[in-house]
Amino acid sequence: MKHKVRIHSLLAIGLLAAVLAPQISTAQTTPPPAGTVNSPESVLHGRTERVADEILRELPGITQYNQVTNVAQLSVITSLDLANYNHEIINSLRVGDFNGLTNLEELIVNNES
Repeated sequence: MKHKVRIHSLLAIGLLAAVLAPQISTAQTTPPPAGTVNSPESVLHGRTERVADEILRELPGITQYNQVTNVAQLSVITSLDLANYNHEIINSLRVGDFNGLTNLEELIVNNES
């Protein structure tokens, strides 16, 4: 009985791997969408450019996306104001856009236009 349960678990893992493998390989080879940071050497890679621009403003001595190579650099940001961006930019925000902003205390995204 114990052996049978083990086989079922291995089959489940194999099926899960078969289902997820194409998605994983596709995600790794697909370039980031237009309007995102395309510098692979940057921690901001794949993030919305407008959000990345705002993050750059808060980082002392950083002027280009590829200069942000360490997630610890992002931890200095405590406030981020995206209120003046249009709805299209706000709606394009993704979960990963704020990874690394571990000290972020204030995030303003409301847009009243």
